[in-house]
Amino acid sequence: MKGSAYWQEKGLFQDYLRSIFAQLSRAGIRIVVGHGHGPSTHAFQELEEEAKEKYGLTIFTAWTFAEDERLRYQYDHAGANETSIIMAVRPELVDFGQVKEDESNLIGIAGRHPVRESSEAFGNEILEYIMKTLIAGIEETIGKDKN
Repeated sequence: MKGSAYWQEKGLFQDYLRSIFAQLSRAGIRIVVGHGHGPSTHAFQELEEEAKEKYGLTIFTAWTFAEDERLRYQYDHAGANETSIIMAVRPELVDFGQVKEDESNLIGIAGRHPVRESSEAFGNEILEYIMKTLIAGIEETIGKDKN
């Protein structure tokens, strides 16, 4: 959302990432997992080759190894997936008081209906899946690098 308090131009954001990469590399870090919301994650991913060549870093996102589309939580926007994650991590932040069951005011919300299909249990399932696939993928990558 251009003009809002949190938006940064993509080039500036990527320069900021490059600065972080340089410092992490200098500290001996070799794997970086970065994940944000939509455009920031894509901007991060675009630096994959540069991170490897210039900084010796392998970069991943939370969904790099995730194949189950139902559980790849960043493909919805305040829908059932993201809402379920918040319900699992910070339930006090979820308030359905402004969401109408008939979907007439679901502006900016993508994915499955947040009220009807969100739950703490589903949020935990997503988080467990993401961590499981990410850890397995990183372990496999490390194993390949040793060979």
